[in-house]
Amino acid sequence: MELTRWRDLGLVALLSAVASWAACPLVAERWPTVLTFPWTASALLFLVGAGVLWAAWPVRQYARQTRPWTDPLRAARVCALARACSRVAALLGGCALGVVIHAAATWATPAGRDRVLLDSLAIVAALALAIAGVLAETWCRLPPPTDDDGTPPTSSPAPA
Repeated sequence: MELTRWRDLGLVALLSAVASWAACPLVAERWPTVLTFPWTASALLFLVGAGVLWAAWPVRQYARQTRPWTDPLRAARVCALARACSRVAALLGGCALGVVIHAAATWATPAGRDRVLLDSLAIVAALALAIAGVLAETWCRLPPPTDDDGTPPTSSPAPA
């Protein structure tokens, strides 16, 4: 299994930013107050990021051989959760970025400033969740197997 690449997460964020920026005028015609991420959503993203790191810590200890045993199914679930968190964070961060770009024109008003600041907080929270997800995913990797003498195994030559 390959690790999540930042390039892929950046592409997801870019596409969702463009899509949300393009959808903002259509949504703002009908529901002008909906286009703000509440501060509770940002707080939840921070909490989920901390939870993913907390769940991945025992797996990291096992991979570094400081913990004698861990449930393999739990390790696989934590790795899947970490991958999902990084992808969702890229999607939500991109959406928040598109809303910030759209709302930047209203920066001069107090309400517009509040919207931009709340949406910027959502971008920071999504970035923190993406970092936590990628970090937790790297913690779930096992070191490569070694032979009895401590060297990496070599493939046997093909029969002649």
